[in-house]
Amino acid sequence: MINSSTGALITGGLTNIGLATSKKFLNLGIPVVAGSSNAGKPIRKRIEKDLHHLAQINNVSFLSINMDVSDEKSVRSAVRKIETQFGLISILVNSAGVGSSNKEICNLDLKDWQRTLEVNLTGPFLTTRQIWPHMKKAGCGRIINIASTAAHIGSSKYSAFCSSKAGLLGLTRATAVEGAPYSITANSISPSWVETIREGVNTNKLYKEIAKNNLQKRVIQTSEIAEQICWLALNAPVSLTGEDIRITGGELW
Repeated sequence: MINSSTGALITGGLTNIGLATSKKFLNLGIPVVAGSSNAGKPIRKRIEKDLHHLAQINNVSFLSINMDVSDEKSVRSAVRKIETQFGLISILVNSAGVGSSNKEICNLDLKDWQRTLEVNLTGPFLTTRQIWPHMKKAGCGRIINIASTAAHIGSSKYSAFCSSKAGLLGLTRATAVEGAPYSITANSISPSWVETIREGVNTNKLYKEIAKNNLQKRVIQTSEIAEQICWLALNAPVSLTGEDIRITGGELW
């Protein structure tokens, strides 16, 4: 059973699915650390202020911390600060992620390929490795990785993204096996299209097209993913581990 006095580290916790999850945990009285490569910067100042206010309302701790999940030193430094300023982490949500260049394999730059894997796959490995001692000390842990339906079904011109998310499923399963003796569970969530902010994209047009082709005629909301994350972290049985939950609205793409 997760101790609500220990905290949750949410990477990418200031935007999109991560932000929705930060808000949900705070409203449930769970202490939150939101990791972001833009933490403390003007671009995230309003969001951080809102989260601090939400934490005060719910009488719970909140910490926004600068963290580049693809950089080993950054992750190690961030976790050290968490240890001194915040306390134990027993819930880890690996939500930070990037898309990839819309290019065929023959035209995909190696740098683009490496960057996608560094954030989407190496990042969850680095954060899991650093938080593992916290969970062993707490006597339990819940790790939730945000994968994608792209991990299951290939998509043209998105080889790096598909590969990174498929690798994340493998990491999740291996983590579940290693965590079993310590009551540490690891599961993943594979959403299809989620209505998020996408820089440089005409999202109105994009999401109208997605909704038109979806069986439910709608686009999945970040709050729906956050609900599933919270259930896995707080209410799911310890026997549920190594699984991938697809949230698609009936969309099989």
